[in-house]
Order: sequence, then structure tokens, then C-alpha cells
Amino acid sequence: LETIASALSFTAHLLAKHQDVQEKVRAEVKSLLEKDGSVHYDNISRLQYLSQVISESLRVYPPIPGQVNRKCVKDFEFNGFRIPKDTLIQVPVRLIHHDPRYWANPEDFNPD
Repeated sequence: LETIASALSFTAHLLAKHQDVQEKVRAEVKSLLEKDGSVHYDNISRLQYLSQVISESLRVYPPIPGQVNRKCVKDFEFNGFRIPKDTLIQVPVRLIHHDPRYWANPEDFNPD
């Protein structure tokens, strides 16, 4: 529940901070409402820009602090690299989402 609250709070914060993005989201929702009359389960997937905004918000402010931990349940090999069973694997989510090797401007909010 806290991850959902965190994600919603940071998305609202970013929309308030980036009025141009907020206006694009508003226009997209308004267009859908004018066409369909309401937002519902069957048409919400057409809100592509809103989806991009939420994804980018989760990238900039991941709701899980630190890293995600997993335990390897069986011996595994990938590209010649072996991971033995019971090895703890840590995925540093924020570090990956802010790595300049993957993101041109990793600290910037850019849903486009």
C-alpha cells in the first residue's frame, strides 16, 4: 500500500512541477472522455501518454527503496556466467534507473 501511495504522490508532484506534461495528460483524458463519455477498464489502455508519465515517474522515483532481493532457487548459467543455487541476487533499482549508460539525462523527468 505504501508503494502505491508513494507512486501516486511522486506522479502528482511531477505533474504539478511540469505543467506542460500535466496539460498533455489533461488533453488526452479530455479527448477520451469526449469520445467515450467515461474512463473505464476497456478504454483506459488507450491513455498512452498517461501510461508514459506513470512509467517515467516510477523510473525517477522508484517506490521501492534500496534494492530488490531474490534468491536463486537452482543453479543457473547465462552467457558463461554461473549463479549457484541459494545465491542472493540484489537488483539496485534506483541505480539502474539513474544510470547514464542507459538514460541520456537520468535525473530529468521526460515522459516523451
